[in-house]
Amino acid sequence: MKKTLTLIAAFILMVGIPASSHALTGLADAGVPLNVPPAMAQAIESVAGLKCPRKGSPVVSVRWTSKPTKYFYTKSNQQLTAEAVKEGSSFLKKYFHGTGAQVAGTASSPARIDVRTRFGGLTNGKQSCTWPEQVEVTITYSPEIHISSDLKKGTCRYNEVLAHEHTHIEISRKIASEFTQPIKLAVAQTAGRLATSVPINPGDIDNRQKKMSQQIMTSLDAVTDKYAREERIRQQSFDRREYGKDSQCK
Repeated sequence: MKKTLTLIAAFILMVGIPASSHALTGLADAGVPLNVPPAMAQAIESVAGLKCPRKGSPVVSVRWTSKPTKYFYTKSNQQLTAEAVKEGSSFLKKYFHGTGAQVAGTASSPARIDVRTRFGGLTNGKQSCTWPEQVEVTITYSPEIHISSDLKKGTCRYNEVLAHEHTHIEISRKIASEFTQPIKLAVAQTAGRLATSVPINPGDIDNRQKKMSQQIMTSLDAVTDKYAREERIRQQSFDRREYGKDSQCK
């Protein structure tokens, strides 16, 4: 049996432009090098204003990784069944209530999403531009399998239950690979629209970049919701097929 996937979101900023830095000083329309000295930048800005360059979508990468599966053998059939009835789908609740069957194993694949955004920018000391330059999305699985303490390790029934739960984990991984491209596309489309079109105060750079990062993270909501629905459908479909079979163990 499979518990609903839980997605835990977090974002990490990798800031590529300080709030006020002459190391990045430059004027996009005047073609001034980014390492122009402060005094020269002040002279230039008196005759030319900073213009934010047009930026397309940033470089986006999506990586799935998985920690080693953790195994637990501390809960009895009765305890696992009670949890399944309480937390499971309507299908599971009806099945176990109607048949009197008990749960001998469960599997779950909670995932953590980390989004690292690296920013580019221009500043002339009085005005600044910033944009997402690179976005790295990392999704880390932490699979867990619970096998009933009522089962003796190495027996036919134990191996049968273990194989069933391993299949649930593999279903999660397969769906994950299918959603790599939709996640990449959602991030690229959102991040590509976030570059500053007009200069802003250098002191506002940090807040603007934080807002951009949060918008990029939010862009994943629709995709991850669809992912969770698809996983729920496939996991329940697998359980329905398996529950209709007779055990091969005597």
